[in-house]
Amino acid sequence: MSNSRWSLLAIVIVSAMGVEGLRAGGQATPTVSFGRTLYPIFENAQCRGCHNDDGVASATRLHFPDPNATPDEIEAFGLTLAALVDRADPARSLLINKPTNRERHTGGVRIQPGSFDEEALREWVRYLAGVPDAAVTAARARLSAAGAATASGPARRSFSARGFRQRVQEPAAHAGRAAAPGRGVQRVG
Repeated sequence: MSNSRWSLLAIVIVSAMGVEGLRAGGQATPTVSFGRTLYPIFENAQCRGCHNDDGVASATRLHFPDPNATPDEIEAFGLTLAALVDRADPARSLLINKPTNRERHTGGVRIQPGSFDEEALREWVRYLAGVPDAAVTAARARLSAAGAATASGPARRSFSARGFRQRVQEPAAHAGRAAAPGRGVQRVG
């Protein structure tokens, strides 16, 4: 094959894969930044108000990090949200359908359907649908390590890592509740 044909073939392959970009190892890079775009959308929607250890949605699988979480913890949290993504059909993901109230959400509509916020969330869900399990596992490990590092201080940590929820110096009325099995974001199915 001539050089021009190889170039044309490369362009066709890259176009077929999507122009979002590829990291070393073939993993697609997100078109939206979780920390700079999605996390502020969730904060504006006030998701943390219910999805925390003491919130109305404390029994659900989704728990947001504390307000003092580091940028790395927030990025890791964003990756662990893959547990709420239907990889076979991202449009059916709880991560999109709950906050838009397309699937019953006790908190009602938190992200308006058809808005920029929903489109940014859809982009993130599409990205998460292709994230390797190893990347999600590594994100959970980072969150666990961050929680272990704070265990000696008075801080309360809550992340969406599978099986990781830690409370330090919990009030007696809630003692043991946060450590119950099955807490945190977990895979469905």
